[in-house]
Amino acid sequence: KALYSQLVSFKNEWNDIEFISGWPDLGVKFTDNIIEPYLRHRGRLEEVLDSLRNDTLTELGLLKKLYRYVSGNIKLREESGANYSIHNDLKELQEAAYGTGSEKNLLLIEMCRQAGMTSWPVLITSRDRGVFNPSIYQMQQFDYMIAYVQLSEGVIFLDAGSNYCPFGVLPVNHSVSGGFLLDGEQSELVRVINEPPQTYRVDKTWIAVDSTGNGRCSTQVMMNGYFGISYGQYYELAEEEDFFTDRFLDRLDIEYNLVSSKFEEDEAKQLCTVTLVWESGDLFDFLDNNLILRQPAWYFGQTPFTEERRFFPIDFRYPFTYQSFITVDPGSNLCCSDPPPPVLVSVPGINFTHQCRPEGRKLMIEAELDLSKPVFEPKLYSTVKDAFKSMEKAYAEELVFGPVE
Repeated sequence: KALYSQLVSFKNEWNDIEFISGWPDLGVKFTDNIIEPYLRHRGRLEEVLDSLRNDTLTELGLLKKLYRYVSGNIKLREESGANYSIHNDLKELQEAAYGTGSEKNLLLIEMCRQAGMTSWPVLITSRDRGVFNPSIYQMQQFDYMIAYVQLSEGVIFLDAGSNYCPFGVLPVNHSVSGGFLLDGEQSELVRVINEPPQTYRVDKTWIAVDSTGNGRCSTQVMMNGYFGISYGQYYELAEEEDFFTDRFLDRLDIEYNLVSSKFEEDEAKQLCTVTLVWESGDLFDFLDNNLILRQPAWYFGQTPFTEERRFFPIDFRYPFTYQSFITVDPGSNLCCSDPPPPVLVSVPGINFTHQCRPEGRKLMIEAELDLSKPVFEPKLYSTVKDAFKSMEKAYAEELVFGPVE
């Protein structure tokens, strides 16, 4: 806990001074000092807007087109020390063709206004920063800006920061319950409306073993919803090769050689796909005439819950489904004739299954984690900890391939 104090007013026998009258007062100052100077020089905005307009477009259709332009044509860049912007105005932003998520959203807001729509900036507190407290008149609580757009169909909140965030969805870090709409003296606290997307991730890995025990492998990772948005943003901000190694292969905790990698987006299906071709000599060991496999675990192969106790809630941030399918081809003269028994973990909000089944001489390793409840109270910590410990144990089981009799 923290103790916070702020001088809002001062009154004595001779003075009656009000320093802050409320949120509208702060909204006026922020608009005058930050927003209006940034919007003053619009650069090529009208020219770009004219190229995007179409007489056959509906209001919603034009908004989607503006959103795709801003999210796709202005690259996302976050710089250390930069809060809302790294440029002085919209003109600089367009000339550089990169900027922070907040200034990209300011560009979207101004384009909407020039197109005749009602649009305002909304300040929010990102989830990884903390929880907004409306009773504290302090603008330092906020660290990001999203767009509020009023259409005939209703209000929509948008975040054009990432090229991989679908229209109408807020990234999980900006999926908050409320914010501060900036409209001069009419500035007010508003409820942020956001419909969480269905979120899943499917990993498919193929492993073929050569005569030396080296694994020649390929992995396809398909992600949608918050997975696709988060990994898409990682891809935007990282060096390309670092993305594939840091976010995927390094998680296996083995020596490997990355042969090729690719990141693709299917905008229509709102699906991001990562394809990796890699090889490793660390997956297998030879013992007598047997081949022993260490299972590659891409996600939650190790439990994150190691403390004895916990005094604050566990927040997975969103519900999701994760599936892993691994096909192992040990070679023509080996098979896994005695796979371990299936593992089933089921507690309220968490269901996990893991099974190994022979298919001819190949072995299929299938796992699924369905997390339907994203937040768990501290009193449930031991239950969650035990569930993830069981998952870790299932992934740690070594699989033995012996000679075909």
